[in-house]
Amino acid sequence: MKRIVLWILLLFPIVLFAQTNGTIHVILFSATHDSKVGTSCEETNKYFKEIFVPKLRNNTGCNVITYFFSGVDFSINKLNTTIISINTSNNDVIFFYYAGHGYNRGYNNYPTLTFGIEGEELSSRQRDVLDIYNSLKQKPHRLLIVMSEACNQVYQTRHDIQSGRILSSYHVDEDTKNHYQELFCDAYGEYLMSSSMKGEYSYLATGRAGFFTCAFQDVFSEITSKSYNGIATWNTLLSNTKSKTTHYARENGKTQNPQWIKGAYSSQSTSVVTPSQPPTQTTTKLTIGQEYSVSTPTGTSYGRIAYLDATGQHGLLLCYKSTQKSRRNVCSAWRSPTKGELLLIYQNRYALGLLDEYWSSDVAKKVGNWVFYYTVDFSNGSIKKQDGYEQNAYALCVKEF
Repeated sequence: MKRIVLWILLLFPIVLFAQTNGTIHVILFSATHDSKVGTSCEETNKYFKEIFVPKLRNNTGCNVITYFFSGVDFSINKLNTTIISINTSNNDVIFFYYAGHGYNRGYNNYPTLTFGIEGEELSSRQRDVLDIYNSLKQKPHRLLIVMSEACNQVYQTRHDIQSGRILSSYHVDEDTKNHYQELFCDAYGEYLMSSSMKGEYSYLATGRAGFFTCAFQDVFSEITSKSYNGIATWNTLLSNTKSKTTHYARENGKTQNPQWIKGAYSSQSTSVVTPSQPPTQTTTKLTIGQEYSVSTPTGTSYGRIAYLDATGQHGLLLCYKSTQKSRRNVCSAWRSPTKGELLLIYQNRYALGLLDEYWSSDVAKKVGNWVFYYTVDFSNGSIKKQDGYEQNAYALCVKEF
């Protein structure tokens, strides 16, 4: 009996140690299908699947859950539903990485990321990386890392350039476990990083990952190697990734300077949460459900705030005449929300009292003269395809402000 008790006492601290490590959630969106950046994004996808995640599993002692989206799964719907449904605890790590197209809408210093297929309506398949960061920040966690490799110019484009740089090879070194645990088991806080500053492109090497991802790979390998004598920290990793990206760009005659912040209002970023244009009505804090008005060519429109973006001063208004059980738009000078916008409003459903099924403006399919539209069921967040002539869902009318 004493031997049994002794074994329990010996094992108990080990069990406690395993429990304190938490779970690492790795979310990766890569535009592998894209005609311009697909090859580069495939290299990024391959790195995280075949090297980064196995290294985490081998060296951290943590449970690692992956959410990988590429090809047809590289969609705004997958992004929104993943953010809504991801189940985390206070000791977990959330690591989000995006590789694809982006541009800057002028609201803050960080890019708007685009999802889906080229040629689709852009407004229905984009989301600010700062908004993704703030949404994931609402999830229980110990450590949050959000990184994006995308252009930050005012144009939605990306340049391919040649580079002769050869990527180093990677291997799992048993002596690096301490550094992995410093990064993923001991660290805490929130970090946001983009591959270029506002007004800059993010460049890639033909047939290889982008300069930013290449730099991250190299620095991550260096800082977790047995030859690294210091303490591995995210401040060091992100700072060195920034420097190395800039160096790779300069070697190719380009300008690319990554930016990063720690926390929501770090002094390392200028006006990251401040809109580029002052709001038309007030600079006071806006809240979901608040009455708000905007000017239109036909007069002033009144509604309720249904969604706020990362700036806290822009978003979507909901028309007071909404919620008629029909797909018909009942508010003049307003429009039906897209599927992506419905998923954003869904996050605020309780504050707005919206718990039914609602029409989107996005066409799901056409069969002869019959047109099927996407709907979102706010009771559970599910997306459906409904005949546009049916009256089994409610109409919402929205307007951007």
